[in-house]
This record gives sequence, C-alpha cells and structure tokens, in this order.
Amino acid sequence: ILSLKDLCTLEFLPELLEAGVFSLKIEGRMKQASYAYTVVSIYRKYLDLYEKYGRDKYKVSKADLQTLLDAGNRNGFTDGYYHKRNSKDMVTADGSAHNSSAGELDEKTICDPRKIAITGTAVFLKNEPARLFVTYNDKTVDVTGPRVEAAQTAGMGEEKILKQLNKTGTSKFSFSDLTITMDDDIFIPVSELNKMRRDALALLEKSLVKHRKYDFSETIKTPTTSKKSEGIACLVRTKEQADVLIKKDYITRIYVELFSFTENVWKTIPNLIRSIKEQGKECYVALPFVVRDYNKPLMILRLNELKGCIDGVLARSFDGLGFALSNGFNVITDQSLYTYSESAHNEFSKMGVFSDTIPYELSQGEIKKRAEYGGELIVYGRMPVMISAGCVHKNTLKCDKISQTTYLKDRKGYIFPIINECNGCYNIIYNSSPNCLFTKATTLPCNFLRLNFTTEDSKDVADIMQLYEKNVLSKQVEARQLDDFTWGHFKRGVE
Repeated sequence: ILSLKDLCTLEFLPELLEAGVFSLKIEGRMKQASYAYTVVSIYRKYLDLYEKYGRDKYKVSKADLQTLLDAGNRNGFTDGYYHKRNSKDMVTADGSAHNSSAGELDEKTICDPRKIAITGTAVFLKNEPARLFVTYNDKTVDVTGPRVEAAQTAGMGEEKILKQLNKTGTSKFSFSDLTITMDDDIFIPVSELNKMRRDALALLEKSLVKHRKYDFSETIKTPTTSKKSEGIACLVRTKEQADVLIKKDYITRIYVELFSFTENVWKTIPNLIRSIKEQGKECYVALPFVVRDYNKPLMILRLNELKGCIDGVLARSFDGLGFALSNGFNVITDQSLYTYSESAHNEFSKMGVFSDTIPYELSQGEIKKRAEYGGELIVYGRMPVMISAGCVHKNTLKCDKISQTTYLKDRKGYIFPIINECNGCYNIIYNSSPNCLFTKATTLPCNFLRLNFTTEDSKDVADIMQLYEKNVLSKQVEARQLDDFTWGHFKRGVE
C-alpha cells in the first residue's frame, strides 16, 4: 500500500531536458548489475537520440520499453508526480517486490572492471635489497624487499618474476609496462615478490586518494552545567484531549494543531484557547507538516482569528518557518527542523527562532552534549515515521475530503495509525508504539518536557498524565503502566 511502482521518465525525457534538467539520476540500489546495465544503456541511447534529432523525432520504441520492464519493475511503471500531484495508479497495491524476468543478463558478459594503468621498475641485484618502483602519472612510490641472494641451484628467471609481479588481482591497478633490472642466477622467494607488489600498490593507492577530513571540534560542546526542565508542554489534536489537560495546573504550555479540527469544531477553538490562557498557560498553534499554496489561505484565516490570543507557533518545516517569521509570530521549531549541532542551533537563532525541539534520533549521551541549547524534549508520543503525499485512505477507499485515522498492519502484526490531513492533502504515518521516556525525563537537560497526543481519547490522555505524575512528578497516585511503548533512539543515537 505504501510502495510506489518504479518511476520511468523515458517517454517524456525531452520535457525534463527542456525544463532545464542537466543531470539524470538512475537508482540501482540493491539491484543486480544486469538491471543497472540495461537501464543506463537505454537512457544513454535516448539522450543521444534527442541530442542528434531533437524533440520532433524523439520516439521511444515499444521494444525498448519492454526491455526496461524485463530488466526489472515493481508491478509496472509510473511517471510519478511529473504530470499530477498523486494518484492511485502510482501504487503497486498487489505487492512491493521488485520483479525481473527474461531480461536479466549474465553479469560476466556485462561487467568489465577497468583498472588504472601503471608502470613499474623492479631491481634485483645480488647482495642488495630488492626494489620495486611503481608510477602513475607524476606519482611514484617504491618499496624495499629482502636482500637478493645468489641461487644455490637453478636461478629465478625474468619471466617468472614478471609473472608474479603482474598478478594485480582484485586491486585497482594493472601494469601497462613493467621493466626488470636483475643479475643472473639470483633467488628471491615468491612470497616476498607478492608482498612487494601488494605493498607497492597499497602505498600508491594511499598516495592518490585524498581522504576528506571533518573537524567536529566546534560542532558539539560538552557543557559544564546542565539545564533542568522549566516547564511541561502538551500537544493536542482534539478538543477532548485539551479539556483534560487544561485542568492540570503543572502544565505550562499547550500546542493546538491548526488543521486537525473540522470547520464546526474550529468555531469552538478560540474559546478553548481563551480558556487555556485564563488558566495561566501559554498557547501555541502547531503549523501543518506541509504548507501548500492552496492551503495557505485557510492557514492565514485561522491564524488571523487567533493572533491576538496565542503566544506563537510551532513550525515543522522550512516553508512553515518562513511563513511564521515573515508574519511576525514567535516561533518554536519542532524536531523535524533538525538542531543537533551548534551551527544549526545558531542559524535558527539568527533567524529569530527562540526555542527548538530536541531531535528524536538522539541518544541519552547525545542529548546531554547539546544541553546548553535547552529546548523541548518529547517524552511521550507517537513518532511520525513518514509524511506521504500518497493518501492511503484515498487509495484504498475513496477521497471524501474528511480527515480521519486509518490503520495499517504490517507483516509482523504491528498496527500503524495514519492520519490523512485533507487541508494539506498528505498523510502522517505514526509509529505503532508511542515513545515514552518518563523514567529518564528528570535526568535530561532541556527547558521543557513535551507530551504529544495524537490518536488518544480523553481517557487515554488522563491515564498517561497520571503515569507522568507518578513517574516524573513523584506524586502518590495510582497509575496504569503502559503495556506497549518504545524507547525510540534513546539508547542508540546517531553517532
């Protein structure tokens, strides 16, 4: 249901080229060499055809299209988003496997590894160390072998030495010319010849390859002190969730999703926000994950209704961030606007962002390394694992323009909630289990702890908050333990 057919742009390649595209990428990840060989060959053929005859005589033969299909496909081809925003026929539906057929070629017939041509000179003089000089362009390296001995019986001839030194095997090099200077009747072990060749080629490769070095010394600083949490924030998608949280005096900030409410429910949201403010809490509006031109008017309309009573917005994307800053809102960035490094944090600060959210991917140790930046730490909530333009609800049922939650079950039986945001025409696929860091929350440096509520009903919210009170606030309350949760990347991190 989530797997797209293979993209194929061959039939409208001139449109791409005339639109200004000057580099084409062909993906062959986890494919056989036969697939890459066939696809690249056909695209090269039609690029040359266009270059020679232009668009008027550009026509793709049915035979070449069939050759592409035979090389491999995922239930046929799609032209992707080039001519439409999304559609059901992009999706494989029946299976996600990549199929190949009679078009598969023998890799031995198509793989011709090209080696770098080098020259060499070897010197073998009695009672002196053996020497091997290897040259590529203006770069020469040399290695010294053992002392050359006089032969006790039959000596080692030039032909045998050349044969051993030319065995470059799987290395990147091959001798185009190799000269031997040697005395007669000498002896040197074959194993030493092989070692000299291997050492010389390894030394040459090392001298030619310049390894890029990165200086991380200024990227992450380990602070001498750590910040304690100054407040507790919650994000809600429904009014019922908010009604439970308003009553909690220890909650200091509430985020309200801008696009999760129908028009009828939205009419009650300004009063809800006033209630939040009357309780002495901050209130922010969470912008959509995707901002499009056609959903911007509704976003502006709703924000204008709230501008006098909200404290700012939570931005999830660069387009949302740009919109918020240009319209004078106080901005907190969500974890999807990544601020692990000092450089990233500083750049967002220069833009006018006054707080950020700690990325999901960080481990406990990595979170402590960025302690001086503060920010919000999400200690509960389902993590968005995919934002998709392809709508699961539309592709499996129909497009009724009603935002709702559907569920996907994977091959292991895990169930993933999917919320289709019709105001932005995209899906948010959430993890099957919520992250929960309650037992570690008080030890981690941040300004705010945040709980994100998505599919929970009012009872679920009340239960989660009781568990939070018991584990984080050390209150003497009865709390139902979570049967299903994940630590996320907390014990793995990114380094």
